[in-house]
Amino acid sequence: MRSTIILAAHAIPTITAFSLLRALGFYGQLVLPGGGHAAILIDGPNTGETPVYVDAGATAPIFEPIHFLEEGNHVRTFGIASMDLTKSPDHPEHYRFTRYENGKVAIPPWDFHPNERKELPDLSEAIRSSFLPDAFFLNRLHIHRFQLEQDRFVLLKNNALHIGYSDGTNQITPLHTIADIEAAVADEMQLPLLPVREAVESLLERGIDIFSAPKKEEVPLENEALMFKENEGLD
Repeated sequence: MRSTIILAAHAIPTITAFSLLRALGFYGQLVLPGGGHAAILIDGPNTGETPVYVDAGATAPIFEPIHFLEEGNHVRTFGIASMDLTKSPDHPEHYRFTRYENGKVAIPPWDFHPNERKELPDLSEAIRSSFLPDAFFLNRLHIHRFQLEQDRFVLLKNNALHIGYSDGTNQITPLHTIADIEAAVADEMQLPLLPVREAVESLLERGIDIFSAPKKEEVPLENEALMFKENEGLD
């Protein structure tokens, strides 16, 4: 069964993937597109003559590494979501990651230089920022999973379950109780061991009721770099 799970908006999924790839014998380093997002450039083994771009936390339809330094089309599409990785028009030596929804730019693009490699300690500030009390993903329940074997993605935003397909169709189902959310995560997402009830109760203890909270303008899941920049001055 082939699927991709996006677990969080900070650097933790990428750090986990990075550590695993190194343990498997791959050589590579981290890059910080946009200054706050974390991705991986892998140089080998068996990656060819150019590094490949690996991203475990962008919720973009990246289902295989991208040879972004090579000529060709680096657009990846799934339903209404797509991404592109091209040379930056503003800085010729940089590359630009752009995320689209319905053909429109979803967030400001992220630029990075492929030679400006980072190590794990360089991510400490991005990680610290993602755990601030007002951090975007500490104030909501948000789980995203691509299920390629079913040609769809499943997205939980608080008490709304979104299911979208590669042909662009989408359905939204409101969930009214914690038990409903637990069932959706177990059955639709096939993640029965996630501590959903604990997460909802933790939010309630902080005054966040995902069933009755007023609707606010949603920031796309991929917008972690912007969240990081907004919180840089907070201690």
